[in-house]
Amino acid sequence: LELLADPPFDGRADLPQLCEEAGLPDAELLPVAHALALLGLAQLDSGDLQLTSLGRRYVEGSHGLRRDLFGQQLVTHVPLIAHIRHSLEQEPSGEMPDKPVLRLLSEHLDDAEAGAVLQTAVSWARHGEVFEYDYNTGALRLPTGEEETATR
Repeated sequence: LELLADPPFDGRADLPQLCEEAGLPDAELLPVAHALALLGLAQLDSGDLQLTSLGRRYVEGSHGLRRDLFGQQLVTHVPLIAHIRHSLEQEPSGEMPDKPVLRLLSEHLDDAEAGAVLQTAVSWARHGEVFEYDYNTGALRLPTGEEETATR
Protein backbone atom coordinates (compact mmCIF):
# COMPACT_ATOMS: atom_id res chain seq x y z
CA LEU A 1 0.00 0.00 0.00
CA GLU A 2 2.82 2.42 0.80
CA LEU A 3 4.49 1.72 -2.54
CA LEU A 4 1.16 2.30 -4.28
CA ALA A 5 0.53 5.53 -2.35
CA ASP A 6 3.94 7.08 -3.00
CA PRO A 7 5.38 8.51 -6.24
CA PRO A 8 5.60 7.51 -8.99
CA PHE A 9 2.20 5.83 -8.55
CA ASP A 10 0.43 8.34 -6.29
CA GLY A 11 -2.39 5.91 -5.54
CA ARG A 12 -2.84 4.21 -8.94
CA ALA A 13 -0.58 1.71 -10.66
CA ASP A 14 -0.58 -0.58 -13.63
CA LEU A 15 0.04 -4.05 -12.16
CA PRO A 16 3.04 -4.91 -14.38
CA GLN A 17 4.71 -1.62 -13.40
CA LEU A 18 3.91 -2.23 -9.73
CA CYS A 19 5.39 -5.74 -10.00
CA GLU A 20 8.55 -4.32 -11.50
CA GLU A 21 8.86 -1.56 -8.87
CA ALA A 22 8.15 -4.00 -6.00
CA GLY A 23 10.51 -6.61 -7.42
CA LEU A 24 7.79 -9.25 -7.20
CA PRO A 25 6.58 -11.68 -9.86
CA ASP A 26 2.94 -11.50 -10.96
CA ALA A 27 2.21 -14.74 -9.11
CA GLU A 28 3.07 -13.06 -5.79
CA LEU A 29 1.62 -9.59 -6.36
CA LEU A 30 -1.74 -10.65 -7.81
CA PRO A 31 -2.93 -12.43 -4.62
CA VAL A 32 -1.87 -9.36 -2.61
CA ALA A 33 -3.82 -7.09 -4.97
CA HIS A 34 -6.90 -9.32 -4.63
CA ALA A 35 -6.57 -9.31 -0.83
CA LEU A 36 -6.30 -5.51 -0.76
CA ALA A 37 -9.42 -5.28 -2.93
CA LEU A 38 -11.28 -7.80 -0.73
CA LEU A 39 -10.49 -5.67 2.32
CA GLY A 40 -11.54 -2.43 0.63
CA LEU A 41 -8.06 -0.91 0.83
CA ALA A 42 -7.63 -0.82 -2.94
CA GLN A 43 -9.64 -1.43 -6.11
CA LEU A 44 -8.54 -3.72 -8.89
CA ASP A 45 -9.80 -2.59 -12.28
CA SER A 46 -8.62 -3.47 -15.80
CA GLY A 47 -5.11 -4.36 -14.67
CA ASP A 48 -4.72 -1.31 -12.43
CA LEU A 49 -4.61 -1.20 -8.67
CA GLN A 50 -5.99 1.98 -7.15
CA LEU A 51 -5.84 3.02 -3.50
CA THR A 52 -9.27 3.66 -1.93
CA SER A 53 -9.88 6.43 0.57
CA LEU A 54 -9.77 3.76 3.30
CA GLY A 55 -6.46 2.54 1.91
CA ARG A 56 -5.15 6.10 2.03
CA ARG A 57 -6.24 6.39 5.70
CA TYR A 58 -4.43 3.12 6.38
CA VAL A 59 -1.20 4.33 4.76
CA GLU A 60 -1.29 7.68 6.54
CA GLY A 61 -2.39 6.27 9.91
CA SER A 62 -0.49 5.39 13.04
CA HIS A 63 0.34 1.79 13.85
CA GLY A 64 -2.74 1.58 16.10
CA LEU A 65 -5.06 2.99 13.46
CA ARG A 66 -3.65 0.61 10.85
CA ARG A 67 -4.19 -2.35 13.17
CA ASP A 68 -7.75 -1.28 13.96
CA LEU A 69 -8.69 -0.62 10.31
CA PHE A 70 -7.23 -3.93 9.20
CA GLY A 71 -9.06 -5.81 11.97
CA GLN A 72 -12.37 -4.11 11.19
CA GLN A 73 -12.05 -4.91 7.49
CA LEU A 74 -11.21 -8.54 8.25
CA VAL A 75 -14.29 -9.04 10.42
CA THR A 76 -16.47 -7.25 7.86
CA HIS A 77 -15.19 -8.92 4.67
CA VAL A 78 -13.71 -12.31 5.60
CA PRO A 79 -16.47 -14.67 6.78
CA LEU A 80 -14.06 -17.24 8.25
CA ILE A 81 -12.41 -14.63 10.45
CA ALA A 82 -15.80 -13.21 11.47
CA HIS A 83 -16.98 -16.74 12.34
CA ILE A 84 -13.92 -17.47 14.48
CA ARG A 85 -14.16 -14.12 16.25
CA HIS A 86 -17.88 -14.61 16.96
CA SER A 87 -17.25 -18.15 18.23
CA LEU A 88 -14.51 -16.90 20.56
CA GLU A 89 -16.79 -14.17 21.91
CA GLN A 90 -19.37 -16.86 22.78
CA GLU A 91 -16.84 -18.84 24.83
CA PRO A 92 -16.67 -17.81 28.51
CA SER A 93 -12.89 -18.30 28.46
CA GLY A 94 -12.50 -16.48 25.12
CA GLU A 95 -10.64 -19.56 23.87
CA MET A 96 -11.37 -22.63 21.75
CA PRO A 97 -9.41 -25.36 19.95
CA ASP A 98 -8.70 -25.03 16.24
CA LYS A 99 -10.18 -28.48 15.50
CA PRO A 100 -13.78 -27.32 14.86
CA VAL A 101 -12.53 -24.70 12.40
CA LEU A 102 -10.35 -27.23 10.61
CA ARG A 103 -13.32 -29.65 10.42
CA LEU A 104 -15.46 -26.90 8.91
CA LEU A 105 -12.79 -26.06 6.33
CA SER A 106 -12.23 -29.76 5.57
CA GLU A 107 -15.84 -29.99 4.37
CA HIS A 108 -14.75 -28.03 1.29
CA LEU A 109 -10.97 -28.43 1.15
CA ASP A 110 -8.46 -31.20 1.59
CA ASP A 111 -6.60 -31.28 4.91
CA ALA A 112 -3.49 -29.49 3.60
CA GLU A 113 -5.56 -26.70 2.05
CA ALA A 114 -7.67 -26.37 5.20
CA GLY A 115 -4.51 -26.00 7.28
CA ALA A 116 -3.10 -23.41 4.89
CA VAL A 117 -6.35 -21.39 4.94
CA LEU A 118 -6.43 -21.44 8.74
CA GLN A 119 -2.79 -20.31 8.90
CA THR A 120 -3.54 -17.40 6.54
CA ALA A 121 -6.56 -16.44 8.64
CA VAL A 122 -4.44 -16.61 11.81
CA SER A 123 -1.71 -14.47 10.27
CA TRP A 124 -4.17 -11.83 9.11
CA ALA A 125 -6.13 -11.91 12.37
CA ARG A 126 -3.00 -11.50 14.46
CA HIS A 127 -2.00 -8.47 12.37
CA GLY A 128 -5.44 -6.92 12.95
CA GLU A 129 -5.58 -8.14 16.58
CA VAL A 130 -8.87 -9.92 15.89
CA PHE A 131 -7.73 -13.14 17.59
CA GLU A 132 -4.56 -14.95 18.60
CA TYR A 133 -3.33 -18.48 18.06
CA ASP A 134 -1.13 -20.70 20.22
CA TYR A 135 0.88 -22.88 17.86
CA ASN A 136 1.89 -25.21 20.71
CA THR A 137 -1.65 -26.07 21.82
CA GLY A 138 -3.69 -25.28 18.68
CA ALA A 139 -5.86 -22.89 20.68
CA LEU A 140 -7.54 -19.84 19.19
CA ARG A 141 -8.21 -17.04 21.66
CA LEU A 142 -9.37 -13.48 21.92
CA PRO A 143 -6.51 -10.98 22.13
CA THR A 144 -5.11 -10.57 25.62
CA GLY A 145 -7.42 -8.49 27.79
CA GLU A 146 -10.57 -9.08 25.72
CA GLU A 147 -11.63 -12.29 27.46
CA GLU A 148 -13.32 -10.39 30.28
CA THR A 149 -15.08 -8.05 27.84
CA ALA A 150 -16.50 -10.96 25.83
CA THR A 151 -18.33 -12.45 28.80
CA ARG A 152 -19.99 -9.20 29.90
